[in-house]
Amino acid sequence: MRHYIYRAIDSKGKLSNGAISADNRDIATQELKARALTLVSLQEQGAKRGFSSFSIKRKLKPKELLLFTRQLHSFYEANIPVKQAIQGIISHNNIYSLKDCCQSINQSLTEGQSLSAALDDSNAGFDELYIAQIKAGEKSGKMTQILEALGTHIEEQISQSHKIRMASLYPIILCLVAVAIVGLLLSTVVPKLVQQLEGKADLPMLTQIMIKLSELSQDYGPALILAFIAVIGLKRAFLKQQQWRLSIAAQLPMTRELLRKNDASRYLSTVAVLYKAGIPIADAATSSARLIKSPDYKEALSAAEQQLKSGQRLSEFLQSSQLLSPNSLLLISNGEQSGRLAQMLEKAAKEEKQDLNNSIEIALAVLEPALITIVGGMVFLIVLAILLPLMQMNTLVG
Repeated sequence: MRHYIYRAIDSKGKLSNGAISADNRDIATQELKARALTLVSLQEQGAKRGFSSFSIKRKLKPKELLLFTRQLHSFYEANIPVKQAIQGIISHNNIYSLKDCCQSINQSLTEGQSLSAALDDSNAGFDELYIAQIKAGEKSGKMTQILEALGTHIEEQISQSHKIRMASLYPIILCLVAVAIVGLLLSTVVPKLVQQLEGKADLPMLTQIMIKLSELSQDYGPALILAFIAVIGLKRAFLKQQQWRLSIAAQLPMTRELLRKNDASRYLSTVAVLYKAGIPIADAATSSARLIKSPDYKEALSAAEQQLKSGQRLSEFLQSSQLLSPNSLLLISNGEQSGRLAQMLEKAAKEEKQDLNNSIEIALAVLEPALITIVGGMVFLIVLAILLPLMQMNTLVG
């Protein structure tokens, strides 16, 4: 018997938390539905392991996840049973993490679990988007199309991440060089200036500030370096938690808008895939709401099943959530009226994704000259702090 923690919306539209025990994830989900609860999230309550049972289990990297999806798709396309397909992936791979993941999935399948439940229990990094779409494929019998769409989605995400990393490489190098230059000037050039000006009165304010900064860098330089390393370590430890990253990003206007566009793109593309796979629009919208990262949007969209089954149109419901752009809402509304909702959802998802890519490119394009300006300004101030007292001395001599 396994124990799960769930978040769900009751018949009155209120969000509630609770615990449930069941043999597997599918049975727990069915029991919650029998209680008239709309499931928002369901996580297994894992017991902490002692040293005797400790084992390292690495999550799949995006490229490994793409490889798994492509290989599983090829097996499904050849009409090979899922258990045999997983065993085939194990035998045809030398990647340890992927083999370990597939062995865990194979064990769960042997115990009678569905593929979606096996993926969720493997703890190998399959997110809710992936599991929700696999579950939809199991219900509709269109697993081949679902896996093909998932592979395309993962490939696009990898491409986008690579593009952002390459675009941000130059600003990062620029920042490191700037810190090195400023540190070098403060620790070598400015102290020599202090020796030359020792005993001189009425130094310019800028020069006095630079001298103080130079003294601080010499006295506390090692401590500052250690503090910087500690901050990086804390960032890696705490910002891995998604809520920390989201809470920080949500405070900044630019990143808050990027998060909205990312949520909108993920939500629409998932609803489109699930709806095309034959899942009713109310169920598709409810499942897709689990992928939303922003807590405000997620809570607003979690009531999709209740609202849509009561007769409200998808475009009207999404308009009240304020997640989508006006153009996306118009496309969805036109799709509902023309009977081409699946096509219009896909088109709206592509437009939101393109809008997101454009916003990222603009943000990076603005960041580069801004950093150059800041670095140039810092170096200029240091040079000016050095030149001002020398110019004063020349004036006095003249």
